[in-house]
Amino acid sequence: MVEKSNQRRKLPGVDQVLRAPQIASLVEQWGAATVANAIREVQAPERDRSQLSSWATLPEEYLEPITAWLRAHIGHSYETVFNLTGTVIHTNLGRSLLSEQLMADALRVATRPTTLEYDLRTGRRGQREHIIEHRLKLLTGCEAATIDRPLVFNAVGSKRRP
Repeated sequence: MVEKSNQRRKLPGVDQVLRAPQIASLVEQWGAATVANAIREVQAPERDRSQLSSWATLPEEYLEPITAWLRAHIGHSYETVFNLTGTVIHTNLGRSLLSEQLMADALRVATRPTTLEYDLRTGRRGQREHIIEHRLKLLTGCEAATIDRPLVFNAVGSKRRP
């Protein structure tokens, strides 16, 4: 029992492994909390061993065991694929493609204060639906319209002309 206790002390702390430069890419891809959990999971069987695996005492050697655990227990992170299904908007493949300009416009609107619910003419609270309804009616020729994602449409809709 004393030998197992000594072995456990040789395991690096979770924070120490998280700070290892070799682990930085995993933290960026999966997030610190998920990687910390994976470290605990790969260390758990090591705690019960009478002899530690060669990698278990060196924080920089955790990359492969953590990666293997993440793939086996969580799966893959989001990866770019080719949509060869013939379906333009395929719900299992995320969403429709957005142009770089559209993404830039959406990011600009979504990351800064906007007049989403503020009327500059009156200086009072406005209605977010009004500008969207107006733009959708111009775009589609409909008598009335609404949308569920106002910030994205605000970026997109302002570029469209009937």
